[in-house]
Amino acid sequence: MFNWSLNADSGLYAWSLIFSAWLLERLLPISSAIDPIAFFRFVCTRMAIKVLPAEKQSQQHYISGVLAIVVLVIPIGLIVYLISQFASYQWLFNLIVLYLALQLSGQLHLVKKIADAVKRNKKQLARDLLSTQVLRDTSALSMVGISKASIEMISLRISFQHATTLALALLLSPLFALCYRLCYEAAQTWNVKLNRYARFGYFSSRLCFVLQWLPTRFYALLLVLINFPANGLNALKACFTRQSLLSCNANIIYAAVSGVLNTHVSGAIRYEQSLNQEKNQNVNHQTKSNQDQISETITVRRHKYFGRDEPAASDIFRIVNAHNRTMLVYLMFLLFISFAVNANV
Repeated sequence: MFNWSLNADSGLYAWSLIFSAWLLERLLPISSAIDPIAFFRFVCTRMAIKVLPAEKQSQQHYISGVLAIVVLVIPIGLIVYLISQFASYQWLFNLIVLYLALQLSGQLHLVKKIADAVKRNKKQLARDLLSTQVLRDTSALSMVGISKASIEMISLRISFQHATTLALALLLSPLFALCYRLCYEAAQTWNVKLNRYARFGYFSSRLCFVLQWLPTRFYALLLVLINFPANGLNALKACFTRQSLLSCNANIIYAAVSGVLNTHVSGAIRYEQSLNQEKNQNVNHQTKSNQDQISETITVRRHKYFGRDEPAASDIFRIVNAHNRTMLVYLMFLLFISFAVNANV
């Protein structure tokens, strides 16, 4: 472990800092109106508008995507590093940096609102709340679809925004964890699932895949073991097949969640290309053929993980509780890893 702590190489010190940041984020989340991460997403959106023309993409956009990450993330990381060198209380500065990188409780609060809306049969309200958090087209989702999408969304967010960030902070530094979180937000903003960003967001997407690979699989294993379901052995096998290990990081989380809840997870979803294009193009200057393309939706076939039932509103609360239990055990494992690594420093 790199010695990023304040003249301290003890595992307890490093773990105490990340645990304090995690607990602080859960108790005092930042409002989206003043969240620096939300502002960074806005900057990513504006950059994409400037860089990506309305015409078809070219190979140049692969290079543009790499330069975009370099231009956005490295200067921020450098500024944070220089400020940390002048901080009188470096432990406090590290705590603040990690606290910013861990922001997630807003989504946790929102997903509970969605579950409550589904429970009260307020379908349109649930769709509207969900549409602010997912890329897929929510206009035609049923109650089952809303529940499934909510479960998938919050499970991925916890894995990518908390589990991965905490692991990187402990093994590398809070500054590296913050840089990862910025890369992750860029990858989400320039999502390769949309044709417009297929090349531009490729580098940020692959970089996040590499950084998330090990923490995601370790967290999925804990999720199944801590909330061991009746079909726990089948869930473990589904999580660690060759396909799951080599495929995208989301699949192993879907497999674990399906096993824990014993419900169907993943499957076909629809993306509406207009959600991105209308924000980044001037529709008044499009031809009729381009306007037809703007309203087009595409269906993506994903591997489906089968359980006993379709998900319901109660399953949203169940998976949130399951993640809370798993995260506490995950933090305990990080404490053990912290001691083990520091013993060899």
